Formats: sequence, C-alpha cells, structure tokens
Amino acid sequence: VGPAKIQPLLNAAFLEGSQGKDMLLNAARVEAGLLWFLYVSVHKEATTCTDKQKDCDSSYAYFGGGEAKGAGLGLARYLRTVSPQASAKIWDGILAVRCWRDLDQAVPATDLALRDKAIAQLDRGLLRGMAVLVKSRLEALRKETCEETRRALWAGIQILGNVLGREAEARDAAKAQALATELAKDLGSADDKAIDTALDALFPCP
Repeated sequence: VGPAKIQPLLNAAFLEGSQGKDMLLNAARVEAGLLWFLYVSVHKEATTCTDKQKDCDSSYAYFGGGEAKGAGLGLARYLRTVSPQASAKIWDGILAVRCWRDLDQAVPATDLALRDKAIAQLDRGLLRGMAVLVKSRLEALRKETCEETRRALWAGIQILGNVLGREAEARDAAKAQALATELAKDLGSADDKAIDTALDALFPCP
C-alpha cells in the first residue's frame, strides 16, 4: 500500500502545494497520507515480527515514537487528543503483541495462534482509533465556517475514511457501500451524519 497508494498521493500533494495550488487542501492530504502510513505500519510490523523480532519494536515505535503509554508522538498523540480510550486500546494491543513475542522466542515464531489473537486485538484497536479520528474531523467540519478549511478537512476525511474501506467491506458489505458512497461525494452533497452512523456501526468500541 505504501508505494502503490500512499506515495503517489504524497507526491501529488507535495507537487501541487509547491506550485501554490490549494496549499491548505494539499497539506491536509499530506497529513492524511502520513497518518495512513503510520496506521498501516503499526499493523505491518506486528505481523512481520513473526520472522524478525525487532519488528515488534518497530510496531511500537510507529505508533508512539518510542514513548511510554499515555504519552507518545505521531499517531498516538493524534488519537490521544480525540479519544484517550481508543488510544489506550491500541496500547493494550501493542502490549499483547509484545507479550506474545516474549513468550514465543523462536525465529520464526511458532505459536501462531497466540500471535493471531494478539494482532487481532491490536487491529481492532487501530481500526476503532482511525474511525474515531475520522469522526473527530467530521465534528470539526460541522463547526468550521471558513470554506477553504472545510475543503481541507473534507479531503482528509475522504482519505482516512477510505482507509477503513477494506475492513468495512469484510464486516458488512451494505454498510461499507453506504460509507463509500458518501465519501465519494463532494463536500456540498455528502451526508456527514450518515458517515458518522456507518463508522459507529462498523467500528464499535472494542
């Protein structure tokens, strides 16, 4: 997903922004792309920790920058700001992954059932965290009156909302389609409340 989807998004946003085109909107796209990268990297490194034990450390670092639970940089700070509960669930998942790897020291790991349980716990927390982040942007959109800022917020919502599309489809195809339909609309015609409702239905508190 990095080279295939995130890198082209970032390259295009940086290029347009450097040319003075829709700078606030393109900054929002860069922010959303980097948050997407951090989110997917936490999950990816926890998975590849099966063969490389140090990747468990990388998973932890991608989420909070190597800081302690309750603190954290990057994605951890974003999520802690909008939902301390969602952030705490992700920390619990990170600790579950570390616990699995401490118990299973083989290279590659052999207790794959325990691994899958730990990664599933982390995944649920991450998905809810990203859903809460999108919901917080929707709330900001409702309160914002500056049209330029509203357009920038909507660009970020579209990117981060669609990040959840794959799992949404796996959980409930009809609700996933409803979410995708609204995210595909322009700012003036999208139903923000329908997006909110779909996110809560698809990604409840773990």
